[in-house]
Amino acid sequence: MHAREEKMFHTVLYPDKPQIEIPATFKKIWYKKLKTHEHAWLVHPDGEKTLVHLNLYKFDSYLSSGIIVSQNLNVNEPTEIILEYEEADNRFKVTVIKNEKDDILKTIPNAGAAAEKSNAQAITQSTFNSAIINPHLLDFNFHGAYKWEKKVTKANACRKKNQPLYVPRDGVRHSLQHKEFIVVQCAHCQILVKCKISPATRDDNNTEKYITTGWNDFVKHKKPKVDDKMEFELNQAGTVLRVKFVNNDTNN
Repeated sequence: MHAREEKMFHTVLYPDKPQIEIPATFKKIWYKKLKTHEHAWLVHPDGEKTLVHLNLYKFDSYLSSGIIVSQNLNVNEPTEIILEYEEADNRFKVTVIKNEKDDILKTIPNAGAAAEKSNAQAITQSTFNSAIINPHLLDFNFHGAYKWEKKVTKANACRKKNQPLYVPRDGVRHSLQHKEFIVVQCAHCQILVKCKISPATRDDNNTEKYITTGWNDFVKHKKPKVDDKMEFELNQAGTVLRVKFVNNDTNN
């Protein structure tokens, strides 16, 4: 039985590039099973499927054609995705890592169509979208993760204000000292949001950091209430922060 993180990998979908890269670490784990297939199905977030060719070579493995997948997903710029191998029928479930609030809304059932633009833009959106995280560095293994928790304050619960997330200094030392971006993962659903990591201006030791751009939109869609609890797990690679929301009614 394989752990779930062994079935997932991070890659980038390019609308003008046929190859969807398969990391070597993933191929090594699943090579014996994958080599028995010539094709695979990519299952879109809306349930639609695209048939792709499976190319397994010694030094270069990929799915193709990424151009067709991009067209079917309405992707017109380089976009980070997570592929989760489901084995049955050689399928990969596609999760798109979101950068913008309007896109996040599309992944949430019954979400309203209208959305306010985020005011927490520490950098321009065009710069933010172009900052692709290295696919080989995104790791969903949470063994040895740094953990902490905090109660939801009035500022956190207020949807009209932007409140950055303070990362404890031990968490920064754990894996964030030289990071500029991180993917925030909801522990309850498939939402993945790339967020900006911003240092405190008064900090000369690079150990005081906040998660800013993208974080407020993520929290607002979860709609936490005052005194609810947020539980955090930061992986050792400093690339993924998993967040679990616990209702106050269930807290002891």
